[in-house]
Amino acid sequence: MSDFTAILQEKIQAYIEAHLHDDITRIILSKSPFKDVDSKMLAQQIDAKRKAKLKLPTWFKSHKIIYPKNINLQQSSSELTANYKAEQIQGDKIADLTGGFGIDTFAFSRSFIQVDHIEKNGELSEIVQQNMSSLGVKNVKCHNTTATEFLKAHKGPFTYLFIDPSRRDASQKKVFRLEDCEPNLTTELNFYLTRAQQVYIKTSPLLDLDLGIQQLQNVQSITIIAVQNEVKELLWRIGQNPVEDIQIQTVNIKSEHKEIFDLKWSERHCDYSNLGLPEESDFLYEPNASLMKSGAFQYISKHFSLQKIAQNTHLYFSKNQVKNFPGREFKIRQLLPYKPKKVKAILGGQKANLSTRNFPIKVEDVKKKYKIKDGGKTYVFLTTTLLDEKFVLICEKIN
Repeated sequence: MSDFTAILQEKIQAYIEAHLHDDITRIILSKSPFKDVDSKMLAQQIDAKRKAKLKLPTWFKSHKIIYPKNINLQQSSSELTANYKAEQIQGDKIADLTGGFGIDTFAFSRSFIQVDHIEKNGELSEIVQQNMSSLGVKNVKCHNTTATEFLKAHKGPFTYLFIDPSRRDASQKKVFRLEDCEPNLTTELNFYLTRAQQVYIKTSPLLDLDLGIQQLQNVQSITIIAVQNEVKELLWRIGQNPVEDIQIQTVNIKSEHKEIFDLKWSERHCDYSNLGLPEESDFLYEPNASLMKSGAFQYISKHFSLQKIAQNTHLYFSKNQVKNFPGREFKIRQLLPYKPKKVKAILGGQKANLSTRNFPIKVEDVKKKYKIKDGGKTYVFLTTTLLDEKFVLICEKIN
């Protein structure tokens, strides 16, 4: 019995549960109470399970789960984003060509009749196979091989191929350009499209959308997924033929709901300008990170009939309140020029949530200068107007 399968013993599972809150260093330095599993392995499993509590709640709550090395856990999707991916596509057969820890594979098992998990790391493949059994999944087959070898042996056709290229180079440094990832989609995509009707690709959130469209042929849609206003994934759906206009979906997954906003690629750079200066009592809008990543700065103004503070200041305002805006909404309570004496008199030594937009001074420097503490119900934006004037917007958050 290998070390990682020995973890499945009831007494070892009970030990992991009982020591979830213990000091990891102490566990490593202590002698293991088990002959089949050493202290280092016990500590690794406990530490990984802790990290899974928020990222992978189903795994955390389930019995007889084996966790991989930390790097594999770091590189896996969160359960939230995996579930969202699986909600977007369904069909008969999908192959997860870069299976990893199997989080996306597990999600796809609910929306496809058959799922193939491909992983070249033999130990990781075995771990996923065991975990699928522990999770009660019966429609996933695990293959310890490379994506290319699997596709040579299984010609399909598949409804989808899913690919999450490794974004680490030989020295384990992070990369994000498609040509630096493994597999290299700029050279392999044509081959993948001979095996599937569509290819579904997850890339780094840092990838430029224009560059991605240029390098990936026949892009049908792009989904930008943020969690709690931090962009986590870009999802590219690739088809056999080009489409007239690429569908863009921006998603911000919040604890209580999802902010979803759709637009077409052609609308992203619409010729629309509606610049102006806000006034007290106006409503102020800040797009969420997913919508900001789309680059649809002018379209936001046009679609919601909003004015913009300046061309390069992505804050919007209106006299009337907008319903279901994909981002944060505020009421402007005070608007004043950025003059040190005025700022100090109003905000000095107070609590506030400070942000800068197209402003020459960093947030930390402003906080330090005026002794402003983080927190409270006041939201302050320091920004530059279309007349190149520095202004302070003191606001109350609505949602």
